[in-house]
Amino acid sequence: MNASTYPAARALMSVPVTSVRLDARLSVADELLRRHDVSCLAVVDASSRLVGAISRTDLLRAGRLAGGLHDGPLVELPDVAVAELMSADVVCVAPDDSVTLAASRMAQRRIHRVFVREGETAVGVISTRDIMSVIAAAKLRQPIRELMSSPVVSIEGHASVAVAADRLVSAAVRGIVVVEDGWPIGVFTQSEALLCAQLPDDTCVAELSDPAILCLPVQTPVFRAAATASALQARRVIAVDHRQMEGVLTGFDLARVLATPA
Repeated sequence: MNASTYPAARALMSVPVTSVRLDARLSVADELLRRHDVSCLAVVDASSRLVGAISRTDLLRAGRLAGGLHDGPLVELPDVAVAELMSADVVCVAPDDSVTLAASRMAQRRIHRVFVREGETAVGVISTRDIMSVIAAAKLRQPIRELMSSPVVSIEGHASVAVAADRLVSAAVRGIVVVEDGWPIGVFTQSEALLCAQLPDDTCVAELSDPAILCLPVQTPVFRAAATASALQARRVIAVDHRQMEGVLTGFDLARVLATPA
């Protein structure tokens, strides 16, 4: 498979699009993100026109500002409408655009999904999970050593969830690798940070980390890493060499593979 034979957006997109009304409260957006296990919602007006997007990143940043590090719940969402926090600059592609264009926009904007828009309506969404399936089918063979991001942002398992949540925001990442004795045991993401809103700040991050993490040798071909991660529903691949973490393969890295095909 080469760039000219990659599928169009309409063949790859997921439907329906999970959306939230412009005037809904942030607590409603939070509940929808959890219920549908997505990282971003389309924001629509009363006529179902796509007018914005709101993500877990937006909620976590607003919540940390409201809660503070040592005062109140770990994450406390302000009681405001989605319209006050959403991004009006929605990244979209058309149904007949190539997946390479979608991947390019993900990589350029460092986002995990693009909406597929027809007219003023979001008709689908393409995520980095969809990018994984294309890479696996194309049998792209670059070793993950050439594609990984480094260094790995990590945190010891005994650290508190409050410290972990602040690191997510300050490092501008969506997940932190949780380690014990130098070896990854899970990942603490924005999803976990939002879920532990009412827990004490000193709760150990290891208790809440998601164990869906994949460690592969640095020479593993990217198509195999993508296929394995997709099958195991792992959002990140840790590239290791002699039991040392050398880098992490994220959705952004995978998007760059298709944005600049080999």
